[in-house]
Amino acid sequence: MEQFQYLVSSPVRVGSHYVIQLLGSSGVRCQKTHDPRLVVDYAHTYLIMLYRLDRFGTLMSHAIWTRTRESNEYTNQDPSPFVVSRTEFDNIFVHNMTYHSKHDLSLPWAGIYRTNFEDVLADNAAFLQQFGLKINPMAKEIWNSLVPGGMEKSPYRYERLVINHEQCREWFEENLKNTRMLFNPPQHQSSHL
Repeated sequence: MEQFQYLVSSPVRVGSHYVIQLLGSSGVRCQKTHDPRLVVDYAHTYLIMLYRLDRFGTLMSHAIWTRTRESNEYTNQDPSPFVVSRTEFDNIFVHNMTYHSKHDLSLPWAGIYRTNFEDVLADNAAFLQQFGLKINPMAKEIWNSLVPGGMEKSPYRYERLVINHEQCREWFEENLKNTRMLFNPPQHQSSHL
């Protein structure tokens, strides 16, 4: 029987560590990456391109992460409020909005999937079913304790930390309107390419 692995690829602050836990609970080999150029055994690897529906929140979370360097274990440090410069915002925007376009989809992947984190949380069984997987019954209780109330969410709120978050929202809307990005945002449901 061929052994396949699952590669969850996403820009930072999207929830890939939870998707890895879910996939791992079914007993498959999986890993995450924030580098779309990672070289793997393509023919035996399912590529899962993960994103969040709340794009603006993802960008603000990314800006906070650049200061705290905390993404799934939190020390509850008390970072000082800060201002995001236009240059920093634009760099984070471009990184997040073009990230998945950097994957070479012409490679012989075992399968390519696009999905958003919110759909995975809403119905983790359906997420696994698209790969013919099920949650290991022994791990199901652990996974269910993580979703959604038991998940350790970031204690850092951009409304409190990013002094100019309203201006960042304006920049976000302006960038969406004025830029023809290479990345075509996936539809709001899991899809196999």
